[in-house]
Amino acid sequence: MLRSLVVALLLLAPTRASAADEWRVLIGGDDASMVSGIAIDTQGSVYVVNTGGSRIERVASSGAIISTIGRLGTGDDGLRRPRGIAIDGNGVLYVADTANHRIQRFSSDGQPLGPLGTIGSGPGEFILPTAVAFDSAGNLYVTDTGNHRIEKLSNDGHMLQEWGGVHFPHVIAVDGEDHIYVTDEAGVRKFTPDGELVAAWTAPGQFGDPYGVATDSSGTIYVADTDSARIIALAPDGQRQMTWGSEGTAPGMFKYPEAVAIDPEGAIYVADRGNDRIQVLRR
Repeated sequence: MLRSLVVALLLLAPTRASAADEWRVLIGGDDASMVSGIAIDTQGSVYVVNTGGSRIERVASSGAIISTIGRLGTGDDGLRRPRGIAIDGNGVLYVADTANHRIQRFSSDGQPLGPLGTIGSGPGEFILPTAVAFDSAGNLYVTDTGNHRIEKLSNDGHMLQEWGGVHFPHVIAVDGEDHIYVTDEAGVRKFTPDGELVAAWTAPGQFGDPYGVATDSSGTIYVADTDSARIIALAPDGQRQMTWGSEGTAPGMFKYPEAVAIDPEGAIYVADRGNDRIQVLRR
C-alpha cells in the first residue's frame, strides 16, 4: 500500500525539464535592455519590449534585428519605460507605455497610430499600465496596475467594462476560449471575459511574485515565476506540469524572468530581464 502511495505521488509531481531541453539566447545586451514584453506575429517575427531603451525591437527567428520602433519621449512615436505588448487581428501593435500612462499604437512597420488613454482613474484612463491582450472578438484588456483593476476596452479605447480583485496586476493573457489570466503579487487568477473569477492559484509559496503569463493552443498556461527564477507550465486546471530554470546566467537559467510567449510551433520565449536577454526553447 505504501508503495502504491509513493507511485501515485510521483505521478502527480511536476516534471523538471531534462538536459534535452536546450535553451538558446535569441538576442541580448543593448538589444534586450531590461526586456519585459514579447509578442509574435503570424509571420514569426518577434516583437520585444526594450524597456531600458524605451523602444520595440522587431526580431527575426534567427535573432537578427529587423527594425526598431518608437523612441524615448511623449509624442505620437514616444515611449517611456514600456512593458507589455500585443498584436491585434490587423497586425497593429499595442504597447503598454507604462511611464506615459497610456497605450501606444504602431503599425507593423513602425508608423505611429496615436495613443489611447491618459493618466487618471476614470473610464479609459490608466496609472502605470503594464500589459495588454486581445480576445477573439478584438476587445482589448489592460492591466491598469496603479488603479488595481483590469480594463476591457474596444480597440479604439472606449471602456466596455472594468473589474478589480487584483492587487498591482502585472501581466494579462487570453486563451483560445477567451478566459482571462492575470498575474499579481499573490499568483495567477483566471476570469471570464466579463470579470467573473473562475479560479485563483494564489496559495502561499506557490509562486514568487509571478509576472509573465501565456497560453498555448492546448490550454497549457505558462508562468514566468519572477522571483523564483523559473518558468512553470500549468494544466488548464492549475496542476503543475513542468518547470524550467533556476537563478543564473547560463542558458536555461534566469534572473527575474518577466514575460513569456508561445509561438504557433510551441517554442517558448522568455524575457530574461535581469540578464538583459531573450531566451527561446524550441521543442
